Amino acid sequence: MLAVAGQTCCQLVHQWPRPSLTYYAVQKKENMHANETVQPFRVETAEDAVEDLSSRLANARFEHPLPMDDRSTGIPSSELQSLIALWAEHDWRATEERLNALP
Repeated sequence: MLAVAGQTCCQLVHQWPRPSLTYYAVQKKENMHANETVQPFRVETAEDAVEDLSSRLANARFEHPLPMDDRSTGIPSSELQSLIALWAEHDWRATEERLNALP
């Protein structure tokens, strides 16, 4: 276990100062230049990345649900299986097309 000055990582993370949303907004404003404009771009996901994700989703393995298969033990197994099935059927190229059609 990693320890710094006698404290574990978990203790350090919980003590870490968390900037407010105002901090992020101010930082962004200070980093902006008056001449910055929105630059057009295209969403282009590599075919091997889509194939890799499809393969991982198709090969997902599930253990038997716990006796209390509810949110007290994490995401219920049935919900996870439904989500994986949904993403496995997702048409990534159609999503790219819809996003790239936006101005």
